[in-house]
Amino acid sequence: MEIPVPEKIIKIASGYDFVLLLSETGQVYSCGNAETGQLGRLSHYAAENGRRGGLERLITPALILYNRSSVKEKRIVFDDVFTGAHHYFLKVQGQPYIFAGGLNNFHQIGLPTPEPIFFPTHIPSLDGFRWKKFAGGLHHSLGLTINGEVYAMGRFHEGQLGIDGLTNHVAKPTLIRNIPKAVDIACGGHVSFIIDRTGKVHSFGAGTSLQHGHGDDDVKIPRIMSSKFMDIKKIVNIAVGAQHTIFLTKE
Repeated sequence: MEIPVPEKIIKIASGYDFVLLLSETGQVYSCGNAETGQLGRLSHYAAENGRRGGLERLITPALILYNRSSVKEKRIVFDDVFTGAHHYFLKVQGQPYIFAGGLNNFHQIGLPTPEPIFFPTHIPSLDGFRWKKFAGGLHHSLGLTINGEVYAMGRFHEGQLGIDGLTNHVAKPTLIRNIPKAVDIACGGHVSFIIDRTGKVHSFGAGTSLQHGHGDDDVKIPRIMSSKFMDIKKIVNIAVGAQHTIFLTKE
């Protein structure tokens, strides 16, 4: 079944129960569940089953409505979109700031409030970085800069932030140390993965489903994945599901 969108879509990013679609003109459409603000276009009141618009208002893609309170530009164009389970990040074309929204109960979008954000909002804690990519889990996020540094924020309980010694959840991007220059990142519900420039994978987080490759114990700091095949292969991409992980290799 074809999704009714009025212009050409160049990227789709999917969370647990919502989808963001980036158009060739830099506009973002959304559809799916809106209960925690993940659609970026409905208020808390309107998000309950779409209210007067019913379910059609939720499942029919429509443009997001961003918060302009801290933005000077009259028209904003986006050049990339990234999703976590119930939250998202929007990269603004030609500007140094990031918009985000959705669930923020563990500060996974970088705001100190634990309340959900129902409209895409400028995130001050993400200013001052040259971001390449974001990846999100259930309650945490990773950010990769163009310089190959990886930062983490959100829930820390299972080690998914890759930072040892934490006693509180992290409300702003915090550097993950002692890893080589990174080229890609990925997140599952409570696990995280970093691919370094040599093609090695560093993983950490919850061991419940064995998906970080280090047994069933939680791993608090990045640890290189090792196996008969991973030791001789270069990893170029990672896809993480709810309880499993898939790796794409290059000879």
